[in-house]
Amino acid sequence: MKKYLFLFILILSGSGFTEASASDLTMPNREYEKGDTVFFGDGSWYIKAPYEIPWDSAEPPETENTAGHRIVWSEPMRLTYFEGDVWRPKAVVEDSIIHVIFMYDPPGIGDIYYLNSLDSGDNWSELLILSQSEWYVEKPSIEMHEANTIAAWTFNSGPEIHCSNSFDYGNTWEFLDYYERHTSSPVFAYLDNNSVLMCFYKGETEGRWIDRSTDWGNSWEGEIHLSDMGLGGRIPNMVSQGSYVHIGYNQKWNTQSTEIHYHHSPDYGQSWDIDNLLTEDDGIPSQWASTSVHDSVVHIAWDDMKYGGTEVMTIRSTDNGITWGEETRLSFSH
Repeated sequence: MKKYLFLFILILSGSGFTEASASDLTMPNREYEKGDTVFFGDGSWYIKAPYEIPWDSAEPPETENTAGHRIVWSEPMRLTYFEGDVWRPKAVVEDSIIHVIFMYDPPGIGDIYYLNSLDSGDNWSELLILSQSEWYVEKPSIEMHEANTIAAWTFNSGPEIHCSNSFDYGNTWEFLDYYERHTSSPVFAYLDNNSVLMCFYKGETEGRWIDRSTDWGNSWEGEIHLSDMGLGGRIPNMVSQGSYVHIGYNQKWNTQSTEIHYHHSPDYGQSWDIDNLLTEDDGIPSQWASTSVHDSVVHIAWDDMKYGGTEVMTIRSTDNGITWGEETRLSFSH
């Protein structure tokens, strides 16, 4: 029987997490079968995995830094001081305007908060609560163009999507109640024809849908069914350039494993080429897709586990998602 090393590294200890790095560990000098548990050192590190994947020991390729492409970052600026957990921050930027939305998760209830900066992040507004209900809310999303902004989140009683909009750079907001019952996980994209697309899930079995608004959420044109969500579907992000709209996402649907798929529209979201499988259906998870576009070049990045640990991969199209190149591995650290 062929034997394998394993995928997941879990960090456990009797009194909490043990501080160490993967470089501190030495792999045992033999191979193990699926389901084995392998302990290291004092027993606080171990490997145990459900996937039969050879451990990958490839060294990263030699790279050369280009001075013209180095990025210089400022010191971190703390924006929140909650006693509790802050989740799922989303930011949109246009010129010097920055909008940030996030979820604050105290025990038993969640709220959606918002703040902005009008000077490229040097100064920030006071925090504003956008959610209007005493119930658990999550998965915020936000989009902007000039003075106009729309925000949405999932209200878990239902569930349903709640929306709010602003026409003065986020200084004042109008609560738009709920979009429709049994909808969740909204994501937005602003289109060059001055409309906004919202992608969302509808119910537990009806999958991924899309709708368009030309008045920043006050009214909607009507739902279009994109695809079934499938098992393990992740919230996609959606980007646009010109009349093209691109959605990279992952799902497990009629395949052996969770893989990266792609939606494409050439006409502002009115028609779609959907369910294009981009990654190999190899029985090993590929997930957490992130999509970006510049001119006609589309990039999708994701986490892939086929090298024995989670690595970052990317794939590129130079013709607005019609054809795709080969995968490129960006990380080598498991």
